[in-house]
Amino acid sequence: MALGVPEAQLWFGQRVTAASSDVAGRVHGLIAQSLALLVLGRIREALDQLDEAVHVSGDLEMRLQALQWAVGLAALGLPGAPAESRKLARAQLTVMTKGPDAARASWVLLLDALNRGDVAAADS
Repeated sequence: MALGVPEAQLWFGQRVTAASSDVAGRVHGLIAQSLALLVLGRIREALDQLDEAVHVSGDLEMRLQALQWAVGLAALGLPGAPAESRKLARAQLTVMTKGPDAARASWVLLLDALNRGDVAAADS
């Protein structure tokens, strides 16, 4: 936690998002909120804020992070995105294994496959 206290980070992130007139400020505020909500166990809200950051930024890096969270949280044993969202994220990450973010996409897909007990996918 950037501030050490998730409630304070959530409050701060909300203020930064509301007060920012530029994209970078809004995105930083949304990410701060997302991380705070994750620590607070409010996973669905955290993912929603991260999705909003992707939408606001239009950035491929943010998209990759959102996909990693959607699949990775469940792979780490945390409640995560709904099953259908994870399935879609898996498909998009699979496509990314052929591009410049191949290592990151492959890593989270490996965690996911191991978590699901999918040995064939983990071996590929």
